[in-house]
Amino acid sequence: MYFLRDDMFRYLKAVLWSFLGLREKHAFEADQKKLKLIVLIAVGILVCIVFIGVLIGVVQIVVSNQQQILESSEGRS
Repeated sequence: MYFLRDDMFRYLKAVLWSFLGLREKHAFEADQKKLKLIVLIAVGILVCIVFIGVLIGVVQIVVSNQQQILESSEGRS
């Protein structure tokens, strides 16, 4: 189990650093040798889906709060 968790952390770390665009050349080359491309792509897609879900959730919260503020200000007028 520890091996699997450590391996998945390595994939996640590689994807997140790549999303930021901050990769050192030697780390990139080491990842090319150790990580499987298909798993790396799958983790990248999963992280992207989670990121989009979080953005949608934040927008929903902001829009909901804005509507409540507008409704409460209309009641005072």
